[in-house]
Amino acid sequence: MTSYFIRTILCSGLLMLFYTLFLEREKLLRFNRFYLLLSIAFSFIVPLITFSSPGSAEIVEKSIALNTTVLLYQVTDAVNTTIPVKKTDWFINSVIVFYIIVTVIQALRFARNIYPLIYTRKNFATSELMGVKLVLIENAVTPFGFLNKVYLNKKEFESGKIEQEILLHELAHIKQKHSLDILFVEILLVFAWFNPFLFLYRRAIRLNHEFLADDAVLAKEKDVSAYQYLLLEKTTQQDHHHFTSSFNFLNIKKRFLMMTQHTTAQKAIIRQLTLIPVLLLLLIFFSDKILSQKNDVPKVLHGEAPSTKEGVSKELMDEYEAISGKYLIKDANGHSTSNIFKRITKPEMDRLETIFRKMSKEQQSKVNIVFMPPIRPLPKTVPTGKMMQDFSDPAYCGLWINEKRVSNETIKKYRTSDFSQVFISNLSPNALAYGKYKYQVNLMTNDFYNDYYAKTMADTSHHMAVVFRKKEKKN
Repeated sequence: MTSYFIRTILCSGLLMLFYTLFLEREKLLRFNRFYLLLSIAFSFIVPLITFSSPGSAEIVEKSIALNTTVLLYQVTDAVNTTIPVKKTDWFINSVIVFYIIVTVIQALRFARNIYPLIYTRKNFATSELMGVKLVLIENAVTPFGFLNKVYLNKKEFESGKIEQEILLHELAHIKQKHSLDILFVEILLVFAWFNPFLFLYRRAIRLNHEFLADDAVLAKEKDVSAYQYLLLEKTTQQDHHHFTSSFNFLNIKKRFLMMTQHTTAQKAIIRQLTLIPVLLLLLIFFSDKILSQKNDVPKVLHGEAPSTKEGVSKELMDEYEAISGKYLIKDANGHSTSNIFKRITKPEMDRLETIFRKMSKEQQSKVNIVFMPPIRPLPKTVPTGKMMQDFSDPAYCGLWINEKRVSNETIKKYRTSDFSQVFISNLSPNALAYGKYKYQVNLMTNDFYNDYYAKTMADTSHHMAVVFRKKEKKN
């Protein structure tokens, strides 16, 4: 989730930078309006998009039909089967509490700013001009527009003291539905206040509204100088409401420059076309990318177990069975079980390995304790979005991340591209969690997998394993 917020902020910042450098000073008023709105949406949507490379994204989710079940034990490493106690992450909880507090404050601010508009709308007389409703207010007020209404001082309107240009200006705001843009950004800021670039977008959108309204006025009133002089007269008056596109808003100098600005059709096309590669690059850079490949059952061994043609004597075989028999026991159903990993001593392990290396392949195929060649790292695999959803269900699987047992809810903090390895195995009837969930899922994050890969490739030690051999059925 943190990664999503960071990418959203960076993407919106780069789009705002592009606007400032290439579009803001050009007279592409309608294009710029939709660019600003869509670039906000783009920056929030792109981090949610996931691309897969060609190939099958399937991951093996079923057991292999083998004649043996193998438990591996690495001689040089201790096996930790303890499920760690879940600790409360005070920092994350503090961030969540802080976010909620600021969001509530932003929501209250939003309600405080919109309430006067609702109150004013219900408590004053209305009229109509050029198809737009007018709210006539008794007290002194600078004309402003919001949603589908223009708010004016009643006496000034009835006496004809409000200039025609000002009325045209506010009517343009209403007809072009500028209030919807403002509400969109304000509501977004209630929840995404942590993105500093949204405040720049809000300012740019409102300034663009003024450009559009000025342009609508000058389309009917051709005297640019007279209109500019009127604006200067009004600059000392204050804005009436936070959400409104009122007459006196933002930088008057930029508005004057835009009134006399001219952008050629050729230049406009070039600026607009430049946006295409920018959006493609941002899409590639900020979206999720997963490497999907067909994942066969991992072949984890470097080679065959060491053996000899002549094998060992019956005495050595009996010695081997005597040592291993101390640790292999039978359950009530006659199946072999083992607690050898915790109890076997180092001298006994070394003795077993020495004898095993001298056995023939036929002898090795009959014993329950074997020694395997060095293990090759598991191949890099990435889970799909559907699998990530399945992993959040505790009835579906037990979840391990970086060899630590975690709650299934933990997976919601990650993206598919955060992982480099996923291994899913069916639970056997002998497993302690059999019946609680169907699968055991082991995930490795990118850094953990890289470290695991390097260590595994560097390890040349052999590994002891307990093999529970299925008895062949007699015809």
